[in-house]
Amino acid sequence: AAVGVDIETHRPVDLPALGRDALAPAEAAWLEGFTEPRERLLGFYRCWTRKEAVLKAVGVGLSVDLRRWDTVPAADRGTVRDTTSSPARLWAVENPPSLPDTTMAVGRPAATAEDDLSIRALSAAETGGADFPVAGETTLKGFRALKEM
Repeated sequence: AAVGVDIETHRPVDLPALGRDALAPAEAAWLEGFTEPRERLLGFYRCWTRKEAVLKAVGVGLSVDLRRWDTVPAADRGTVRDTTSSPARLWAVENPPSLPDTTMAVGRPAATAEDDLSIRALSAAETGGADFPVAGETTLKGFRALKEM
């Protein structure tokens, strides 16, 4: 099954402009609920990484109207309707834990959402970056467990 992953390092963004161009109305409304700038930025990256992960899994990238893809950011796991296929397909998306100042999302067909995924987390020595909070082989369920630690 297709899987899409997106990892973004947090940096300042023009939230009003990106919100108009990239967020579904429900996502924009959810984001407006945050009053602190840091929380609003984290909320934006939650939406953005979910959107990119699903669009990568679908195989259309950023060539579509991003406002038509609602990633249900308030839910731990959202279900996104693929409006580019006929019949429309459903995609599950979530944000596993990631490094400080980064947001990660995984998107895959909703029918496989309960199946676990194998993940190999690369070390800082392999990537020249920072270590993930888990090393070597793990599963998506293993990543989720980090939220509870």
